[in-house]
Amino acid sequence: GNDTVSKEVINEHIGELIGSNLFGTSISKIEQKMTSLPQIREVKVKKAIFPARLEIEITESQPAAYLLIGNDTLIIDSGLRIIDDTSVFNADKLPCISGVGVSGYELNSKLGIKSDEKKKALEVMLTSLESCGLIGSVKYISIDDLTAITFNYDNRIDVVCGSQLQIDRKIRMFAESIKTSTFDENSIGSVDLSVPGTAVYNP
Repeated sequence: GNDTVSKEVINEHIGELIGSNLFGTSISKIEQKMTSLPQIREVKVKKAIFPARLEIEITESQPAAYLLIGNDTLIIDSGLRIIDDTSVFNADKLPCISGVGVSGYELNSKLGIKSDEKKKALEVMLTSLESCGLIGSVKYISIDDLTAITFNYDNRIDVVCGSQLQIDRKIRMFAESIKTSTFDENSIGSVDLSVPGTAVYNP
């Protein structure tokens, strides 16, 4: 299950277990060591007696967006957990977030955001964009103004969400809208979602 995390990095964390007694090997210790890597979200460890082996199934963290904090590029998942600050993941394929004041950050911990309202709005947005399959096409998310939240889709369509009110519903409506005959791969313009329940396309 490791696509981003290399075998070398895995061995750095659990390599000392090679050659140790299988029965004396702690599954919880392995899981704890592996999930200390921010790029790994979940680990399942299985012991097999014959032939003697240890199976480690990894579920990697899924990057959702990034922020620029000074000289640091922080990559977060949809739960706002910081999963990378050393370019393990490719930030070029992720939306850039602007407009959030950061109170503190630590790798493998949730991003500290000064405004609780902005924190909640951002988390709902990222979760919704991810579940709708849009996150890979979003170029930026602006929460500079909580009454005028915007994001850009595919470098072609500026999406105006208005306030954070019913933001999940608005994003799902946009996801449905771009599947209609009104849009094609060459459509350029803006979509106004500021009134919940409506999507107004302006070419």
